[in-house]
Amino acid sequence: MNAASFYIYNKEQLAKIGSGETVTIDGIDYEYNPDANYKLMANIDLTGKQWLPIPYEIKGIINGDGYRISNLTITSDEAMNIAEIGLFRSFSGIIENLELENVRIEILSIDEEAESLSGYTGIGAFAGFMKEGTIRNCTVSGIIKATSDKLKDLTFNY
Repeated sequence: MNAASFYIYNKEQLAKIGSGETVTIDGIDYEYNPDANYKLMANIDLTGKQWLPIPYEIKGIINGDGYRISNLTITSDEAMNIAEIGLFRSFSGIIENLELENVRIEILSIDEEAESLSGYTGIGAFAGFMKEGTIRNCTVSGIIKATSDKLKDLTFNY
């Protein structure tokens, strides 16, 4: 693994991707930058966690290495104050070899101020906004349901 690659073993590390935070694993410090490469080293179960989309634009590689992230849940009965909703808010790198299992994204609406600040609105299992990125050899199962003036009423069952 090169100096700009990091292993992800759990949901706490997953949530720090792109944060710039320093994470110590086995006595070694790693800085979780947005342009670094990340590799899952285990299945990650997000049961019981209301996921907040990773807010940084990720430009590196996310390699699931055949592992899965299960029970990604983002729900709101009120208008969300972010306009890009998914595992990542915005992504322009590569996501590969990853399974998202039992995704549940149910959004009543997106706050108009959030829509106007970002200039775009999007909801997806992997990313709310994909900018020049690639998703390959990945699968998704679950449901995405949203209501918004820009999104209209949409429901996807995977």
